[in-house]
Amino acid sequence: GADMPAGMDLKQVQSRYTAINIPVIVRKQVARFDNRNALSVVGGVTAMLLLKEQNDYAMMVNGNPEQMKASYTDNSFYAPAMVQFGASLDHKLQGGNMMRIEPFYQIPIRATGMGELRVRQAGIKIGFAFGK
Repeated sequence: GADMPAGMDLKQVQSRYTAINIPVIVRKQVARFDNRNALSVVGGVTAMLLLKEQNDYAMMVNGNPEQMKASYTDNSFYAPAMVQFGASLDHKLQGGNMMRIEPFYQIPIRATGMGELRVRQAGIKIGFAFGK
């Protein structure tokens, strides 16, 4: 952009960011194996509040290698930012408690931040709900 040096050829960007994800998820049970175990499909969208971004640039300026760092602290809100899908296995424990294991995958809908990040995420959520 306008802040970059004239004659610059960008080679690589490393970005780190701090964000709050706000998921809106729908869960549909598709199978019950017995009284204690059930399988559900999960899907939805996630909004993102981007709090801070730091970019490290590797570039060539007039044929010479250079490094540049930039930090951005302007809050930006992206709705929706990602689409998410996955599955969950719910297991009832004793005393009305429940454990949920939920592998998920998130795909960006749009680029976010100054670095126009398109971050894909995959993981496993493990949660507990406590009953009576």
